[in-house]
Amino acid sequence: MSRIVYAWELGANYGHMAAFLPLAKALRAAGHDVTFVIKELTHAEPLLGQEGFAYLQAPLWLLRLESLTHPINYAEILFKVGYLSKPGVTGLVRAWRKQLDLLRPDLLIVDHGPTPLLASRGAPFKRMTFGSGFFVPPQMTPMPTIRPEVEVTQAKLIETENLALSVINGVAHELQLPPLDALCDLFDVDANLLCTFQELEHYPQRATAEYVGSALNLNEGRHFSWPNGTGPKVFVYLQAGFAHREQIIAALSTLPVRSVIHSPMLDPALIQKYSQPHMLFSDAPLHMGQASQEADIAICNAGFGTVSAQLLAGTPLLLFPTHQEQFMFASAVTRLGAAIMVSNPGPQPAFQEWIMALITQQRYHDAAAAFQEKYRDFNQEKQLEQLVARCEQLLRS
Repeated sequence: MSRIVYAWELGANYGHMAAFLPLAKALRAAGHDVTFVIKELTHAEPLLGQEGFAYLQAPLWLLRLESLTHPINYAEILFKVGYLSKPGVTGLVRAWRKQLDLLRPDLLIVDHGPTPLLASRGAPFKRMTFGSGFFVPPQMTPMPTIRPEVEVTQAKLIETENLALSVINGVAHELQLPPLDALCDLFDVDANLLCTFQELEHYPQRATAEYVGSALNLNEGRHFSWPNGTGPKVFVYLQAGFAHREQIIAALSTLPVRSVIHSPMLDPALIQKYSQPHMLFSDAPLHMGQASQEADIAICNAGFGTVSAQLLAGTPLLLFPTHQEQFMFASAVTRLGAAIMVSNPGPQPAFQEWIMALITQQRYHDAAAAFQEKYRDFNQEKQLEQLVARCEQLLRS
């Protein structure tokens, strides 16, 4: 039996660990022990504890640096999580190294985790990345901007990378870790698996990649019954804290559609205010396999797993990205023609019009159906078999 540690440091919501959970189960079924080290514990017990997996809180940078603007590249993402402070990063790396020393993995699987990648440099165990392309920028110097909508000079990209690199190599020197020649060396691991499809790539500049298809969790969550009626079926998943949740729910309450709405920590008073016979609310995660197969359209914040599942089922989407990763991903889906993206609803948002346009305009359904047809042979069970085999190949090497 091999010891496998899954490390998740950056990003929001439970989609990260939920996407890895099917692979964790498959690895356990193959005889391996899997431990989760995760950023967010809010959903850890229903997702992991009830499945019998051990989990630990990941070391995190909690100080918010209000003076920093929206990041333009991966280096500036690092700045927001402590990488302007050598003592701060040193503390984080020491904490990660201690956890890894205690867990003694044979394989470390990193999902959006620059610090566990840094802390494990030169370690005796194998290392693998797991996640969308956003978590693993291309192996190039400088790495591309994450804000293609803004003009950014090469000189600025190089300047920010050099600043991050100086902090990282200062930490590496103090803790006797192998230094980096370039920032992209942070992702010099034994296997870089991109859990996405090429059309959904965050970085279209990437030359080559090991694409394994989106990591999905189609078989988890609560089964549900659609409200009675004959209107189109609308699946809705909106993140807690999303500013326009109530406006979207209000729009759906007035339209001739049947809606199933999952939005964590939704105010009960709001549910009572907008409840209609054609609307179903759920605080618990819903069965994504059922939702993707049965919905006519989907509305969400451009979460990677949700969008991928809907596209594989040929379902067009109305996307409301809330941060740059989601904006880049939603832009890729929009380029496919399978979505309407609203990154800034503005002072007079047209939620009803956007919803009805997605339902009634055939071009969105045709584009989603074309994606579904291209990947009709994609199978989650086969994907998991291949991923387990890849992990075991690393463990044997």
